[in-house]
Formats: sequence, C-alpha cells, structure tokens
Amino acid sequence: DDAGPTQTGTPSNAKNVLSIAALGHAGATNVPTYSNRGPAADGRIKPDIGAPGTSVISAARTTTFSAVPTAPTTANFSGTSMAAPTVSGNAALLRQYFTDGFYPRGERTAADATNPTGAMLKAMLINSTNPLGAPAWPNADSDWGRPWLDGNLCFKTTLGGGSDARRTRVFERIQAAGLKTGDVNEYTIANVAAGQELRATLAWFDPEAAGGAAIALVNNLDLEVVGPDSTIYKGNVFTAGVSTSGGSADARNTVEQVRLTAPAAG
Repeated sequence: DDAGPTQTGTPSNAKNVLSIAALGHAGATNVPTYSNRGPAADGRIKPDIGAPGTSVISAARTTTFSAVPTAPTTANFSGTSMAAPTVSGNAALLRQYFTDGFYPRGERTAADATNPTGAMLKAMLINSTNPLGAPAWPNADSDWGRPWLDGNLCFKTTLGGGSDARRTRVFERIQAAGLKTGDVNEYTIANVAAGQELRATLAWFDPEAAGGAAIALVNNLDLEVVGPDSTIYKGNVFTAGVSTSGGSADARNTVEQVRLTAPAAG
C-alpha cells in the first residue's frame, strides 16, 4: 500500500464518512509513514481527522480454534485500523452527550434528550479538534487535527457552581426543510467574548455524484461568518490555521469551517 499523497483510496474517500489518519503513540502528533495521505482525487480534504494508531495494545488475533476456554491475550499493533476505533469511541461519547440530554444546559436533563444525526456528529467532532501540522491546517496528513471532545462539550462543574467558559451552539436543518438553490439561512451568535476562540463548522451529507464525475460534490453549501465589524470570513479560507477575509468559497468539500483564535467581541 502506497502511503504517499492522494492515496487515501476507497472507501475512505467517500463524502459522508470520517476518514481517520494514524498518529504516533499516546500524545504524539506525528503522522507515521504508513498512514495514507490525501487529498482525494478531486481535491477534497481527506483524511478528516487523526488519532493515535502506533503501538496500541489491543486484543490479539488467532487463526486457531479451541473448545477449551483460554485467557484473553493482547498484542501490540500499529495502523489506521487502530486509530479508527479511538474516533469511533469519541463519536459514541459525543452521541451520548445528546441522547442523555446534556445539551444545551451542560447537565443531564431528560427533556433535552435528542438523537443527533450523523452530519451533526461529524461537524461536532471536526469543530473540536486540536489542529496539527501548523502552519498548514487543515493539511493532507492529519487534516482537521486530533479529536478533543472537551473543546466542544460544555458541562456544569460540580465544585463552585460554575461552568465551562466556552459554549456550543448547534443549528440543524433537516432535509425536509432544506435550502433551495440561492437560499440563505442566517443564525446569530450573541455575546462572543474577545480573545476566546470561536469556531463555526458546517457539515452535510451529500448524495452520490455521477459515475466518473471530476468533482464529487453535488450540493454546494457555503459557510460565511460575519463579524461585528461586518468582516466576512468564508469557510475553509485560512492563513496559518486562522480564518482570513477574502478568498473564494469552497466548491469541493462537504465540511467547511471558520476559526478565529482572537475574535472581536460582539
């Protein structure tokens, strides 16, 4: 398997999945040579995020069968197959946050329980990442970075009665109430604190393109964030990992993000 550029391959290149890059062991942020690089053939960002996949202790496989019970054994493995379960576990915990009713109050509330869609979970996971590979971010190695659920999930603290400084807002539009060509839908985020990192992430599930299409995108949605001074930031227009004004709207990806590390208050 060639781990060079544009080698993520099928089915990892599918638009509606999370493609996982492997990182080094534990807290390492390097991307090993065995982890295939993107982008997809049409320029889409792939893989999507990275997770530890090197020297992971896992259940040991065997090619023999024994009718006599034996003690479980473990083995040391490396690969994207070891990184993917970590992200699956993150996604399961993230889903439980919503199904247990922790959003939006930060404490379990039965009346708030909801069943999140796959697109919502994808947006939330990518919105919370720790960027890797600066200054180029996202990049073709680990792309949006390493999942970090605490970057998104707000909880009320048990000591002192306070809560997390950063909050999460989720806006979702189901297919039945979708946008038509040329439509715009606007949301307002009030009371953004100066200097507190702000991220906005848009994700949607897209139908399959025609066979052999040069560009896989079918429904082209565009994210824009308008600051209190009327500056417009387009999705996926970054300089050294921070959104900048200008640039062109993304016409390739089903995930778009705006990241402001020191936004103006308002």
